[in-house]
Amino acid sequence: MTHPQRKDSEGKVGRDASPAGHVVRFVLTAAPGLLIACGSGTSATPAPQDAYAAPNGMGTSDSANAQDSAAMSAMDQAIPPVDGAGAPVDDAPADDAPADEAPAAGGDANMIPIDGGGPRDASGDAPSGASSAVSWGTLHNPFYAHDGWSVKDVAVFYGPDGVIHVYFSAFFLDAGMERCHVAQTSTRDLQTFTPAIVIFDGRSDGWVGMCSPDVQHMGGQYVMTFNAWGDASPKPKQLFYATSADLITWSVAHPLAATLTAGRSYIDAALAPSAGQLFLFYKDDQTLQTHLAAGPALDGPWHVVGSGLPAIMTASGQPTGQVHENYQLLLIDGHWRLLTTDYAPITNEGFLYTMHGAGLAETDWLTWEGGYKLAVQREAFNTNHVDNAAYLVDERAGDGFFYLFYAGRTEGNTHAGRGDNKLGVSRSTDLMVWKPAGQ
Repeated sequence: MTHPQRKDSEGKVGRDASPAGHVVRFVLTAAPGLLIACGSGTSATPAPQDAYAAPNGMGTSDSANAQDSAAMSAMDQAIPPVDGAGAPVDDAPADDAPADEAPAAGGDANMIPIDGGGPRDASGDAPSGASSAVSWGTLHNPFYAHDGWSVKDVAVFYGPDGVIHVYFSAFFLDAGMERCHVAQTSTRDLQTFTPAIVIFDGRSDGWVGMCSPDVQHMGGQYVMTFNAWGDASPKPKQLFYATSADLITWSVAHPLAATLTAGRSYIDAALAPSAGQLFLFYKDDQTLQTHLAAGPALDGPWHVVGSGLPAIMTASGQPTGQVHENYQLLLIDGHWRLLTTDYAPITNEGFLYTMHGAGLAETDWLTWEGGYKLAVQREAFNTNHVDNAAYLVDERAGDGFFYLFYAGRTEGNTHAGRGDNKLGVSRSTDLMVWKPAGQ
C-alpha cells in the first residue's frame, strides 16, 4: 500500500545496529498551502519485487516519467482509496547502520543562484500553491504505507497546482537483496495517492541504493538532495542533488560537496540559503558527527564553516549527548530552527533546536540551543519507533497549524533491520502539544 513518508539516510544492507538517518527531510521553501486537514491513507498498486519502474542509471528514466505523468492524470480522476493500516508486530532495537562507500561520478556543473527563499516567512521565490481539500477529522495514522515496502525519510512539497508531492526512502527486496530507493507519489487530499515511482536507485553506478530525499525551491527550480545507501566497498556513501522544473521529472544525480566528502561515508544532506550563501548540514556516518559547510551555489566551491562541527544543545546550554541525523532547517517567525532525529540513548525521536544568532554570519550556524523532544503520541503503528526522520511544515498561514510527518514502526527486524515503517502525521499550534491524525 502506498502512503507518504520523510527522510532517514541509513547504513548497511544487513542487520547492523548503528543508526544513520535522513535527513534532511527539510523543505527550504515550504510551498504555501501544504495543508493537511486530512483523511485516511491510501495505497497504490505495490511494485512487484525486481519489477518496479527503475530509473536509467542515477537519473530519471523515460518510463518513470511517463508513469508519473500518467499517475498524475489518474489522480485527477480520483484513485479509489485503500486503507494503509496493518503491520507485523515484533519489537526490536533501533535500525540504522553506518557503512563505507566512495564518491560517484560527477555530473556537469549546475550553478543555481540563491534567492534567499527559506520557508514561509523567508523572502524569496516560494511558489504559490492552491489549498488542498483534506479533512483532518477523518484521517487516521498511518496515513501512508506500501505493501512489501518499508517507507521512511519523507519530504513533502505542495506544488503550485494544488498537488502534494511526496518523496521518501523505499526499502524492499530488489535483485535478490534488500535495497533502498528514492521514490515519489502524489496526492491532493492525503487519502488517495498516485502509484509510487522509483526515481533514483543508483544501481547502474555501482551503489547499493539511494535514500533520504529532501526537496526545496531555489533559483526558480526545485532541488532534491539525497545520499547513497548501503555498503559498496570501496565506495563510501556520498551526497547528491538533482533538479526539476515541475516536481515530476528530475535531472540526473550530481555530486554534492564531493570535495569535502570524498573517501568517507556521509549522509543526510540539508540545505538552507542565507546571506547569499548555501549552508549545508550533513552527517559523518563513521564518527556520527554533524558537519557544517557553506558555498555560493550547489556546485560550490564548498568550505568548512569554523570548526565544521555545530554545537547542538538543550535548554540547559549543555550538549545533548546524543547522535543527530535527518536534519531539516526551517525559518519560523524570523528564527532559524533545526529539526533532527536523535538517538543513543533516545531511540530515533524528533528534537527541535533554535539558532543562537540570526543566520547572517557563517558562525551563527554553528550554535543551536534550547533543544527539546517533540511530544508525538505513540499509536498502534509506531510502538517501536514513534517519530523517526520527522519533517516539519509550517502551515499557520493556511489553517493555523504546524504539521509533522514522520515514520513509525512496530518492529526492527524486517527490511534488513529497518522494520515495518509507515507514515504518520500530527499537528500543533505551538510546536509543543501535538495531536495525531483524526484528533
